[in-house]
Amino acid sequence: GAYYMQGFPSDDLINSFETGDKRKFVILDTVYRNRSGVMTKRNYFKKYLDSTAASSILSSSDWGINFPLLRPEDVMLMYAEAVNETGGPTAEAVTLVNRIRTRAGLATIDAPSQADFKLIIERERRHELAWEGQYWGDMVRTGRCLDVMNPWLQQNYQITMDANEFIYPIPQSEIQIKPGLYTQNPGYN
Repeated sequence: GAYYMQGFPSDDLINSFETGDKRKFVILDTVYRNRSGVMTKRNYFKKYLDSTAASSILSSSDWGINFPLLRPEDVMLMYAEAVNETGGPTAEAVTLVNRIRTRAGLATIDAPSQADFKLIIERERRHELAWEGQYWGDMVRTGRCLDVMNPWLQQNYQITMDANEFIYPIPQSEIQIKPGLYTQNPGYN
C-alpha cells in the first residue's frame, strides 16, 4: 500500500534556498495544478512525486514512496561535519561540500572558519536532505534546536519549547515491567 506523508514546506524553508539552487525545484513547489487544470497557490513537497504517473494518481495517498535511508550526500556531509568538529575544516571536507553545491548549481566555498563551516554544513543538510527526516536530528545533535526552532515556533504558533521536548517519554507500560529499571525522561513526570 501507499504511504501518505503529511506536511508542507514552510516559507522559512522555501526562502532559505540560495538563488539558483536546482534542488529547490526538485524538492518543493508553491503552485499546485489539480486534475482539472486549476492552479492553486499552496506550498507542497514534490520530492517523491513520480510526474510520469501523475495522470493516473487517484488521490494524495495513491503513490508510493521509496524513502531513502542513507544517501551518498548524507555520508559526505556527515563526514565533513565530523572532520570539522574534530579540528576544523580540511581541504577534503570542503571539497565534499563543494561537490554537492556544484551539483546543485551553486558557487563553491573557500576555506571557511570552523564555526562558519558548521553553519554551511547545517544549511546544506537542510536543503540536500529536505523531507528525508534528518533536520530535527541535526538540530538536536548540533545543539542548535532551541536557537533555530524557538524563533520560528514563536513567530508562527506563539509557543516555545525546552530541551525536555527533544526526547519522548518512556511508555508507562515499559516502566511497569520492572519497577526501578527505568527513570522517566525529564519533563514527563
